[in-house]
Amino acid sequence: MGISLKFGFGSGKEKAVAKSETRLRDAIARKVCITASYDRGPIHLFEPYALLQSSDNGSAILLAVRMDGPAGPSSHEDLAELEVSKLGLLEVTSQEFTPDPRFNVRDPKYGGTVVATV
Repeated sequence: MGISLKFGFGSGKEKAVAKSETRLRDAIARKVCITASYDRGPIHLFEPYALLQSSDNGSAILLAVRMDGPAGPSSHEDLAELEVSKLGLLEVTSQEFTPDPRFNVRDPKYGGTVVATV
């Protein structure tokens, strides 16, 4: 009879999300863009504005402006709410950005606990 031991904490997916959250907090603090795919789609350039913990299910949510959309850059009013668990190929760039001063992470339309913000 064999004994199976499981070492480590959390699943591979949980560890990947935690690593992504660390990278996102760094990018937000430094006000630099990220590149990432979303939900297995193509890679895009984003300005990360805030990282939230959802009040609904506790998942990590990134508020970001997509900078390479077909109509050009979005505005802070068109922030995408991206589930961090669906981000792939996440890279922090050296491209700095200046956050829109009208952005308010405390706006009621953004639910959740603020983890990091510009």
